[in-house]
Amino acid sequence: MEREEKEAAKTSSSPSLFPLFEAAKTASSPSFFPLFEAASSSITQQHTNAPTNDTVPPPAWLYNTSFTTDLSIVNDAVSSLLPPHHSDSDLEEQEEDKEDRVSNQGKDRSYQLLQEPEEELKREAKYSRSDSDHADSGRERKKTKKRRHSKNKKRDRSRDEDARDFGSRKSNVRVWAGSDTKTTKDYYFDTHGDRDNLVYGTPYRMDVPRYKPYNSKKLDFQGLYLLNKRGRGFDRDGDIDALDTQLKSGGRYWSSKYAAVERHKNLKRLRVLARKKPRVVVSDEFIPLSDMDMSHDGGDHPGSDLKDCLVVEESWDDEVLRKTREFNKLTREHPHDEKIWLDFAEFQDKVSSMQPQKGARLQMLEKKISVLEKATELNPDNEELLLCLMKAYQSRDSSDMLIGRWEKVLMHHSGNHKLWKEYLHVVQGEFSRFKVSDMRKMYAHAIQAVSSACSRQFRQVYQNEKPSSLDPTIVQQEIGLVDIFLSLCRLEWQAGYQELATALFQAEIEFTVFCPSLLLTEHSKLRLFEHFWNSDGPRVGEEGAVGWSTWLEKEEENRQRILKEEASHDEDRGGWTGWSELLSKHEETAKNQENVVHNEVTADEFLEESENEDIKQEDDAEALLKQLGIDVDAEPSSEVKDSSTWARWSKEESLRDCNQWMPVHGKFGALSLSLTPPSQFVFVDLFNLCSSRISPSSGTPDGEADEHLLRAVLFEDVSEYLFSLNSQEARLSLVSQFIEFFGGDLSQWICTNSSSWKDKLLSIEVLPDPISKNLRSIHNILDISEGSSSSNIFELLLGNTSNSSKRTDAMKFLRNAVLLCLTAFPRNHILEEAALVAEEFSVTKLDSPTPCRVLAKSLLKNDRQDVLLCGVYARREAVFGNIGHARRVFDLALTSVEGLPPVITLIFLNICCWSWIHTYLYTELMHISGECPASCMQLLLNWYSKDLRSNAPLLYFWYAETELANSSGNNQESPSRALHILSCLGNGVAYKPFESKPSSLQLLRAHQGFKDRLNIVRSAWVRGVVDDQSLALTCSAALFEELTTGWAAGITVLDEAFTMVLPDRRCHSYQLEFLFNYSVRMLLRYHKQSSLSKVWDCILKGLQIYPSSPELFKALLEISHLYTTPNKVRWMFDDYFHKKPSVILWLFTLSFEMSRGSSQHRIHGLFERALENERLSSSVILWRLYIAYEIDIARNPSAAKRAFFRAIHACPWSKKLWLDGFLKLNSILTVKELSDLQDVMRDKELNLRTDIYEILLQDEFVS
Repeated sequence: MEREEKEAAKTSSSPSLFPLFEAAKTASSPSFFPLFEAASSSITQQHTNAPTNDTVPPPAWLYNTSFTTDLSIVNDAVSSLLPPHHSDSDLEEQEEDKEDRVSNQGKDRSYQLLQEPEEELKREAKYSRSDSDHADSGRERKKTKKRRHSKNKKRDRSRDEDARDFGSRKSNVRVWAGSDTKTTKDYYFDTHGDRDNLVYGTPYRMDVPRYKPYNSKKLDFQGLYLLNKRGRGFDRDGDIDALDTQLKSGGRYWSSKYAAVERHKNLKRLRVLARKKPRVVVSDEFIPLSDMDMSHDGGDHPGSDLKDCLVVEESWDDEVLRKTREFNKLTREHPHDEKIWLDFAEFQDKVSSMQPQKGARLQMLEKKISVLEKATELNPDNEELLLCLMKAYQSRDSSDMLIGRWEKVLMHHSGNHKLWKEYLHVVQGEFSRFKVSDMRKMYAHAIQAVSSACSRQFRQVYQNEKPSSLDPTIVQQEIGLVDIFLSLCRLEWQAGYQELATALFQAEIEFTVFCPSLLLTEHSKLRLFEHFWNSDGPRVGEEGAVGWSTWLEKEEENRQRILKEEASHDEDRGGWTGWSELLSKHEETAKNQENVVHNEVTADEFLEESENEDIKQEDDAEALLKQLGIDVDAEPSSEVKDSSTWARWSKEESLRDCNQWMPVHGKFGALSLSLTPPSQFVFVDLFNLCSSRISPSSGTPDGEADEHLLRAVLFEDVSEYLFSLNSQEARLSLVSQFIEFFGGDLSQWICTNSSSWKDKLLSIEVLPDPISKNLRSIHNILDISEGSSSSNIFELLLGNTSNSSKRTDAMKFLRNAVLLCLTAFPRNHILEEAALVAEEFSVTKLDSPTPCRVLAKSLLKNDRQDVLLCGVYARREAVFGNIGHARRVFDLALTSVEGLPPVITLIFLNICCWSWIHTYLYTELMHISGECPASCMQLLLNWYSKDLRSNAPLLYFWYAETELANSSGNNQESPSRALHILSCLGNGVAYKPFESKPSSLQLLRAHQGFKDRLNIVRSAWVRGVVDDQSLALTCSAALFEELTTGWAAGITVLDEAFTMVLPDRRCHSYQLEFLFNYSVRMLLRYHKQSSLSKVWDCILKGLQIYPSSPELFKALLEISHLYTTPNKVRWMFDDYFHKKPSVILWLFTLSFEMSRGSSQHRIHGLFERALENERLSSSVILWRLYIAYEIDIARNPSAAKRAFFRAIHACPWSKKLWLDGFLKLNSILTVKELSDLQDVMRDKELNLRTDIYEILLQDEFVS
């Protein structure tokens, strides 16, 4: 008895993988089988009360294998690790061995029972006979099952293969979820997926993902076909565990049934709502912090975010009613808060997206319009509300009605540049209304209206007094005016009027930047400028150009000199000349009539001589053509019979567009020029002028006159678009965008969140060089891993339409223009660098290792104290590998920064005389202070020395960056040199050239010096005073900490500096964007030492602030390629598609997918999603890439044809887009369709330089 109790206790204490069966063995624990539990409890109770010597044979039903099997064997069998795959023969042998072992164990085991009543014994005997019969039938069923199993052996093998492919539950699962068994290990390394995944309380057998990585290069199409054929019979809910029939019938949570329930409006959801807080009324006495900075408060305590929250159970309809009541209440309480009205309108869009019927969506649109109309009624001057209302009108009204509404809005807000920009964008995208002449009139109205508003506002604020700094509102208004002017120039350039676009830039820069310092009205200023424009004087960018003001001074000097010569000539001739009789009025009239008749006769004779000369030239031309085999009298066939002719026409048209971009001066008299109507170009039909173009005498003026007539720009063509700028920021913006327009290389001068940057990206036709470099680097990184071609995919798709000669001429033009603008913006290192880079591209013969060395020395000769020019020149030397020469230039510049000795006062006076700014300051100091010239010179000298020292951080930072960039390979001297340079800046001592590595004491003093100077910088940044010098000092301090302490200390310096500026100012400062990009580059250099999450979170934080930054997208793809999967990058891109779509985002996304060789369906879907956006649908670069991709990569001509017609409908102004259709789709489009396309181009007034007859004439000449 004691032995049995010990065995029972031992059995109960042993672990088991099936607690279900263990519960049935104990009487005290509950069981899932109450019938067996009652029987076992009664048997146990009788066994304890009966005598041990009486034995009764057990009934036959107890010999069933379910009761005779040892449970420890089952536990061992389940816990043992089986190989992942077995053949069918092995599985059959294992099953037979298991059955034999279980049956043998059942025969050896016996049970001793107590005596039972007779009725119960009879009943058991009856059951035993039936059990024996069932056992016989069971054996027959097993044999049938084996035969059936062998018969379907092939089908079972295929199922096993499918199960292995789709990742069914692995056989080495040790423990089921929820078991109380103690495993041998406390933990396991899971490398094969989640083996114990629970869904609704049951184990999920499909614990391995059912997908394979796609590789287009190694794709087995036959296997893919078989896989799809077998997969057609799969049920959507077929991966549900078979043990739970109720779950299988109901479906998983992603099934269509639950998706429909989730989308149902009456479904009650638990929502966590924040308790209402009183709205903070912003006063003018303090600046509130942004929500993003205050969101981190209270995040250290768990549950702090939910402490003051309210949990509400509501359906979608309940949420709509609740939010509508809240918005109604807020709009009544705060009717002048634009954010509330905009959120209310956005909520209507959310409600509309949940409506399945079109009528319901239109009803919500009407409600949104009514909300915005009420908002604009209460806030008539709010431009954001007006823009939102007009956008809502655009979704409902027709184009004519929409244009009428825009005209009414602009009548009341004629000086708002944002409204004008949006209106011009809407009108320009209307294919049915678009014409170049109509767009010119609208741009003229916009520029005149905004310019008048700026001038009026300036006069009201400053009352004819010229202040030192302008109001930021006026500055932003003038910058917006410059953006409208740039949009006009882009329209003219893309429509084929390159000469007019160039002339507009020349005229506006001359009129604004080089305006004479005379007190003139706007009308008098225009009349004076007309004299300059119609003269032969060189303009901006041309050789010998000096600017309008200098040209006018020279003209006045020449006029005075001529008057003096005439006066002296009259004096020399002097003396009494005698009396002369005056002519009578009658005689004078008769004489005038004779002169008129004589002039008429002379003119007639001149015309007759000209006609005779023309006839003679025509005869000579006909004779020459007959000698060449061309019959002039025969009627030429002007019908195009081959589409290849249109392809050659498009190539010739593109070539002429590249070459003919520079306007010419009109030199053929007022009679010829008067034929040109105002603001229009006269295009001469080449069919009628063919004889003059092929004139045998190359010196005849006919061909030259025609070419001049085509490319000359009159004053009437530009006068309506000229305006004056009062702020220095707006003038610099005009010059900088002019440089970028013609392909110049500029350092970052504007934030990527500005409207100028966004407008530039939206209007590009080809990739700019900075963006192309970033995309090329990303392509090279992905190319190494994927093994595709090494060239940039975008460059292959778009092709290179420009030639080297055009590039050289444009760079010469740009170099001349920038050098002239440096006289108006002296010592601007951004413009100086642009001039040197343009010189590098324009130089064809290299006289020195560095192409810009001659120009840099010439500029330094004119201003030897321009230390920033020295730094820019030294950096260009380092780019070409001349690090020794760059170090000498840097050392010379830093040595001269440390103060000017008194002995150079005379030299300084000569420098001041060179610069008009210094001369002006010198005169003003004498006038204000009343001091002697020597004292004023000393004051100016002190100011000049202070200005030189303020630029020192830029030089130190550039020098250190140059040394670190040269530290690749085995060069260990460069980091020591960089540390020496930075320690001199931190210590504040005079710079000395590098001799040895700085000591520990010097490094400690430099560390403290940087700390003290950064405190001053941060106090200035808090007030919003951020400049290039303080930025360079901050980056230098971070670089010093990186070299001495480590990269973490450098990142800390940058983060602390960045957080000192308020969030609203961060988003609009290019200096802070550069600072953030610099910190990202530092993290990327040490990505192996730092964690991935730190780098990833930093980049994502930057993209939230600067969503259009190419540098951040480049860094994101670089780090994601090393550490993350492509799907994670796609999820991130998809999130930004919905939040902040931009052209930069789509360019990097498409480059990522194309470089990886993704599927064509994915890339096609990305193009469609991008061009569905209302704003991005007017992006020419996206349409060109789409057409080229469908033709060159996807090889889908029909899709390319559809994309082309959609493109010209969305962007009718882009001539390059039209020519892509002629060049790429000439094998798809018929000759009639191509001819009709050219007619439509003429109807839209695009500039066509080549007539199709010229191509046909070439064919006839060749034949």
